[in-house]
Amino acid sequence: GDHRDLHSFPTRRSSDLELIKKDLYINKSTGLIVESVDSNTEIETIDLNEAIISPGFLDIQINGCFGFDYSQTFDDKQTKNKFIDEYNETMKKLLQHGVTSICPTITSSFSRVYRDVLSILSRTRNHNQADSLGVHVEGPFFSPYKKGCHPPETFTNMSNGYDALYDRYGKDFEKDVAIMTAAPELDGCLDIIPKLTENNKIVFSIGHTMASFDIEIGRAHV
Repeated sequence: GDHRDLHSFPTRRSSDLELIKKDLYINKSTGLIVESVDSNTEIETIDLNEAIISPGFLDIQINGCFGFDYSQTFDDKQTKNKFIDEYNETMKKLLQHGVTSICPTITSSFSRVYRDVLSILSRTRNHNQADSLGVHVEGPFFSPYKKGCHPPETFTNMSNGYDALYDRYGKDFEKDVAIMTAAPELDGCLDIIPKLTENNKIVFSIGHTMASFDIEIGRAHV
């Protein structure tokens, strides 16, 4: 790829619990680490004064933070804008704590919640706040016997196939969702997993389930 316009950070990096003093090259356009550069590359050097660079934390199941809940609905444009502002503020605060990316997680809800917030919580690429890797829809396709803190009145199954996902999440949910957690023993669930994971690159996660490991979980894995 194009390695022009690079940042060079003379600093220390941690590898296998050992600090390594070595230049770190980052592509200014993509934000990605570049392993090596040629002599014609334009480089801007930033001296971090012996600071340590380490990977950021990733949180793939976070229902909210700093008093802010991701599973909300909007009554008007003002409420929606307030949600967006507060969401971005939490993402800035997460970065201050070393969290660089998350999967904002929506707990089991009725369809209006997903239709209101999915596109807002979708994938981002920022330099001044934590990024969304895509939404984690945790429910509402759960076993009522393993509901945890999820409201059972929102639970449903997939007896009408993939359309059940459209009915609850909305027609374009795939472009915003990275992870879906469901109970594989629910009617219709095993039939939708191949389309969900192969065509849309969504990770299917097993949770809140009464499934046996040998039967349902094994089949879901296959």
